[in-house]
Amino acid sequence: MTKDQLLSLWNADNWEVMSCGVYFTAHRADKELHINCNDYTEAEILAMPFWERLAQELDELDRRPTRSYRKNSLMMRTSPICP
Repeated sequence: MTKDQLLSLWNADNWEVMSCGVYFTAHRADKELHINCNDYTEAEILAMPFWERLAQELDELDRRPTRSYRKNSLMMRTSPICP
């Protein structure tokens, strides 16, 4: 993957390569994620095969209702109404 592909996939900006690693800010599902890849070079980051799969899995998680939401909504529907 090229740097431009990774930046596009993650809707990322603020790409910084430092002696201690690579850092960028990603924007997914109306959230700002700060990705820190300590102790990796830019070439190593771009060669990692999981970036696309991770983005897809995060998108899937954002589409699912959370367990606490489902539990609370179930409790609200089954709670007796107090007079």
